[in-house]
Amino acid sequence: MYRQLIVNDDSINNEIKKIINKDKHSLNDIKDNIIKDDKNENEKDNKKVDVLDNSKFVNLDVNDDDNETQFIFILKEQEINNGRMRQINIKNASNCANCNSPLIEGVLSKNRIYCVPYGTCYDIRTGYLEEYPGLYSQNTFKTIVKNGKIFIETKFYMLSVNKKERPMYKYIFKMSNENTIIIGSGIAAVTCAEVLRQNGYKDSIILLTKDNTLPFARFLLSTNPNISDDEILLREKTFYNDYGIDIRLNTKVIKVDVTSKIVYCDNEKSFEYSNLVIATGTALKKIVIPGSLLENVLYFKNPDDAKLIYDSSKNKHVSILNCTPNIITLSTILKKYAKSITIYNKENILFKEGGKSFNEELIKYLENVCHINVRLNDSIRIIEGETKVKHLVLSSGNCAVSNIVIPYNGEIACSSFMLGAKLKTTSDSYIEVNENMKTNIPNVYAIGDCSFSDKYKSNSFRNSWQLAQIEGKICAMNILNKEMINFNKEVQLFWFNIENKMVVFVHKIFINDNEPLSRGSFETNDFITYFFDKNFLIGVICFGDVTPAIQIFACFKKNICITKEEVQIMKKNNWSYKLI
Repeated sequence: MYRQLIVNDDSINNEIKKIINKDKHSLNDIKDNIIKDDKNENEKDNKKVDVLDNSKFVNLDVNDDDNETQFIFILKEQEINNGRMRQINIKNASNCANCNSPLIEGVLSKNRIYCVPYGTCYDIRTGYLEEYPGLYSQNTFKTIVKNGKIFIETKFYMLSVNKKERPMYKYIFKMSNENTIIIGSGIAAVTCAEVLRQNGYKDSIILLTKDNTLPFARFLLSTNPNISDDEILLREKTFYNDYGIDIRLNTKVIKVDVTSKIVYCDNEKSFEYSNLVIATGTALKKIVIPGSLLENVLYFKNPDDAKLIYDSSKNKHVSILNCTPNIITLSTILKKYAKSITIYNKENILFKEGGKSFNEELIKYLENVCHINVRLNDSIRIIEGETKVKHLVLSSGNCAVSNIVIPYNGEIACSSFMLGAKLKTTSDSYIEVNENMKTNIPNVYAIGDCSFSDKYKSNSFRNSWQLAQIEGKICAMNILNKEMINFNKEVQLFWFNIENKMVVFVHKIFINDNEPLSRGSFETNDFITYFFDKNFLIGVICFGDVTPAIQIFACFKKNICITKEEVQIMKKNNWSYKLI
């Protein structure tokens, strides 16, 4: 069987040295000796190594030049009990393949382990990614039990590799009009393309994007606005080449003829399609007030925006008009360089999905710990200055000094190229889709932030990285006419940072909550609010220690119910017992 390498023992270094220095010449003999009773020993392993828990670390010296397969002693069978996890620390081998968090701190239920803090889920038998968010699968090793000892079979250099890919179809170029065209290059688009290849899709896949960089992790911009382009790429160029995902950068779509099934671009190129996937995301709405066209009124959306804001904010008074979680994160990072940060929010709440108690704690933490000024029920009415921002006139009548304004005025879907195609959209150009991501036009799909469905009817719904990936997968499975995913049963998971702390929000999508129950505080790093529908838990938000949120996410995914009475009794917020 296969298990992630999450084990530890003080004697490992000595045993490995024995294998390297003494027994290397007799590997075939060792293999013959070990595999004789492999079936029975693997059955024994199934009983013994199911669930994992924390332990101290051990470091191994790994010889990267050693490419021979080795049988490496890990620990004695009696040293790991059912319900325990042991870890061996070799570079990042036991860390999450997607976020590098230690998997030993994760949540494990049966054969699945959920990374903390992001909730990425792997099957520990195969290492394959089972639940989003994430792109990579986790590296695993074959384990063999012989005479009470557990060995892994691998090459030494593989011990320092913590990620791998799901098997994908290797595309072979052929002349064909059976193209799947994906417009956009966000995470929904990339996920759709990858799922198609993972499920044996043999025709060409072309991603058309107006961006000048390969698909990147947009959420990293708020935690590090000065990050380089290479550091935020989702995949290297070689990956797309290997699997026949043709990405056309600097290619803006200007028109789609849905009758002839042709996509027209601004570089005079056109593409025929059999399936069209629109994953263009959104654009920020500009503010329209006196002074809104002055220099240093800066919008935050892409890497160039982030770098400009970072460079411009040093030793300046920065004003933020209205908030999103990403802008809250950005504000806590900019505070390290700016003279001052002030948030003006026209509403009396910063993150409405978090509830009253969460927002009260959030505002106190921003002001007292992050030293960010928060002005609720106030807005910027006029921006003053000759060429650059100098002063603000507020809706309250007060004036304020400011050098930079970062406004947020909502978003509009990027779908104008579909005008004339009789595509059904909302007043803000969002493309209406059903639960299968299908639009009202045959063979045309919309996924990610540009799509609109019944999900928006929930007062707890918020677009997220994880849900965009789910929509990408649903779209791909529909193109393939394979087993459908029921979006209505999905659970949303959303996160953002406040300085070096995490907020994780988990909620069932189509159920509105009432009567929240809150515990802890931001100050003690253990704030949590539970959300209920009638007598059952349907959501949670955590700050600091987010493990309870991931535990509840795992419970929801396994259809495990938690009652309000159970929450009232469980003062320690530990739900691991529900997952055994």
